[in-house]
Amino acid sequence: MAHKEKRIGIFSTVPVEVLFAAGLVPVDLNNLFVTHADPGMLLRQADVLGLPRNGCAWTRGLFGATVALDFRRVVAVPMGDCTNNAAMAGLLKQRGVEVIEFNYPIAGLFRDEQMELELERFRNQFEISKAEVESTFETIRPVRELLARVDEANWADGTVPGSVARACLLRSTDMGGNPRLFQRRLEKVLEEHDDGARAQGPRLALFGVPAVFDGFLERLEEMGAHVVLTETERDFAMLPPSDSLAQQYLDYAYPYGIEARVDKFNKLLEERRVDGVIIYSQAFCHHNLELAFVERKLAGTPLLVLEGDLPRPITARDGVRLEGFLELLSARRKPRPKGRLEAPGLPSGLALGMDLGSRFAKVVASADGEPASLAMDTVRFYNLFASPNKAGKPEIDVGKLLAAMGVPGSDPRDAVLVSTGYGRNLVQFGNTRAVPEIVAHAAGAAGQVADERFLLIDLGGQDTKAVVVNRGEVEAFVMNDKCAAGSGRYVENMATLLAMPLDEIVRHHEGAVELTNVCATFGESEVIGLVVEGIPFEGIAAGIMQSVAQRTAGLVAKLPEARGLPVHLAGGLAAGAALATLLSELLQAPSVTPLPEPRFNGALGCLRLAG
Repeated sequence: MAHKEKRIGIFSTVPVEVLFAAGLVPVDLNNLFVTHADPGMLLRQADVLGLPRNGCAWTRGLFGATVALDFRRVVAVPMGDCTNNAAMAGLLKQRGVEVIEFNYPIAGLFRDEQMELELERFRNQFEISKAEVESTFETIRPVRELLARVDEANWADGTVPGSVARACLLRSTDMGGNPRLFQRRLEKVLEEHDDGARAQGPRLALFGVPAVFDGFLERLEEMGAHVVLTETERDFAMLPPSDSLAQQYLDYAYPYGIEARVDKFNKLLEERRVDGVIIYSQAFCHHNLELAFVERKLAGTPLLVLEGDLPRPITARDGVRLEGFLELLSARRKPRPKGRLEAPGLPSGLALGMDLGSRFAKVVASADGEPASLAMDTVRFYNLFASPNKAGKPEIDVGKLLAAMGVPGSDPRDAVLVSTGYGRNLVQFGNTRAVPEIVAHAAGAAGQVADERFLLIDLGGQDTKAVVVNRGEVEAFVMNDKCAAGSGRYVENMATLLAMPLDEIVRHHEGAVELTNVCATFGESEVIGLVVEGIPFEGIAAGIMQSVAQRTAGLVAKLPEARGLPVHLAGGLAAGAALATLLSELLQAPSVTPLPEPRFNGALGCLRLAG
């Protein structure tokens, strides 16, 4: 461990060549925060010291790490990085921490001169000469050339996994405090993956600040993706290597605005033959104001936006979204069959389709073409039909389930099961396969309607999905990425609050009262206020459904492929007349109709995919 007097924390990418030339050991506090044994402790430390809990977790984590791990000197970047840095630097100064600033030159004329002056000012604070820094730059240059080789082995050769390449690029910000040791680690990475298997899956790029999720790229690789570009991590590594220190930090795009970043990113997308882009959005980050611009500039490339907050694995909902996105990209890589593609029919023999959602479990069974169905609360379903197997994992008692559905007389071991939904991987079935939720819903809807190409809107318990279905396959989709407001759970909570049956809520659409609150939780307080004012319950119920319809229409607006298509609705909220009526007014669609079996659509899709 480096001597405390030599450690110097950095909040952002800064000229580490100056720090190494001064004999210091730079420590990137971003990396220290997310790799800490208990990053939550660092956040709690920041909370106790007065940082607002609704602030960006990266900022809070940096502050907590600085204080908890007793860093006495740090480098902050007030101009050219996070807008919180200046305020955080002031708070640290109040605690006796020495804060040294490095500022990137503003865009415009004379940037070269500005950079030279800032580098001079920065090194003077450490009392070292320009010659010493330039010597260190040349010493470190082979390390950056190795980083470029790791990057190329990832995207061009496909031998270095994206997760490994990203870790190398990310660690380049401080080089582990020791450039020579870091160089040997890079050489070892290249040796270990010299004859590695070439990745074959959809080629993904990530745009945005580094994702705070635990094991994010590893999860993508488990799903079959090949991550060939991580925008900021590659930029942090200063690739390709420049000929001079000043030019290196002028070529670095991140400090110079979103246009510079997107222009550089677009060129790399074409070079690396990227199939789709995941845009990462950090909760409470000022860069979120740039999201609409980024989406416009990347139009034409399949996009998925994920929002993160704390260092933890991705949520089940985001797992569903990623699976659907990768399924879509995989389908786009394959030649589309010509002619009409018939939806799969009901399988022969004994088969079950299971949609294990966040709120309800829906099962459809078919015994030689004769269907039977069951729907119940998800927790009750597990209590009734699941028990631990030898590995301690819950496993469905298929015989008990079939008996409850009125399909006795068959050997459960002969049953073919296909599952989807949040619980598709939580339950270990005997003879089963799990399919992405969006794929199951597309198959289910294609089997229920005559339209060859249409828009499917599925309103689930915790999320809403809009899917363009073309000849039974997913052509494009969007899915709400943040709040549960507008979902089935939201309407259920409101129904409970009003003491009205859910089936009655979903019928009302006339005389709607405008609901202004955008939060599912705070929306309850608004509804209580309306009740106190004496507003008729029917008008409040219509307002609830109008709020759902408006959110749904906003989601569909993000899917240009859906324009002019007939719309079919799935999910429990589609059973009533309100949603179809309200969406007919909001969407420019030739028709908006519920599916014949809206609640069982996902299970029906699984059943058809079992054939």
